[in-house]
Amino acid sequence: ILFLMMKLGDSRVIETLLQAGANPNVPDPSCGLTVTHDAAREGFVDSVRVLLNYGADVNIADERGNLPLHLAASKGHLEVVRLLIGYTENRGVRNNDGLTAEQLARGNGHTDTATFIQNHQAKHKARVRSEAEKSGEGERKKKKKKNIAISSRLVSFTSKIRL
Repeated sequence: ILFLMMKLGDSRVIETLLQAGANPNVPDPSCGLTVTHDAAREGFVDSVRVLLNYGADVNIADERGNLPLHLAASKGHLEVVRLLIGYTENRGVRNNDGLTAEQLARGNGHTDTATFIQNHQAKHKARVRSEAEKSGEGERKKKKKKNIAISSRLVSFTSKIRL
């Protein structure tokens, strides 16, 4: 029933079914897609939002290795991509054809979607690099303080030794 409702794109009905205990992560046996894959492919941003609120896992790949992000990107559904990208663990993951979501968007003529993904990944990499550098600098400061403390003890110790 949840898959049928997804075809209609009615997020209120989907929410009612989820409240009643429907599992958003069960794939359709006929095609291997979860309802999140369907909603992403169709561009139903409100439905995707509801599914995420009820624990939909956007990191489940379909039989072709596509995440919901791949399907939304390939159709140029920028608002869905904007929503999914923050929940997707590996934004650069390749499907079974070796293509990323960005490549699918670009290959299907959805330049704005491809550019958004590219920019988001660049910002994410810069943020990770910055955090790593800050962490490394913090470690260097700790080591420097420790070295100063050890040096002070050595000076104190050696001054007590009489030759």
